[in-house]
Amino acid sequence: MTARLRNVEFGEDLRSMFPVDLRDWWERHELSGRIETVDVSYTPGRGRKDPTFSIETELKGVTLAVRRRNVGA
Repeated sequence: MTARLRNVEFGEDLRSMFPVDLRDWWERHELSGRIETVDVSYTPGRGRKDPTFSIETELKGVTLAVRRRNVGA
């Protein structure tokens, strides 16, 4: 099975699908921008072969804030 998503915006609707921890991380790091494409591929296992799963993502104009955090201070 292969699926392709195009022009996905980092908006409130997308955030609402994620667990609280991920939404907090998203807000803390001010993630914004657009996902140009997401290719999801799954191949079921057969015989002795394990199933495989992969995701390839092309980002466009994505920004992420990374702030230094003093540990133990």
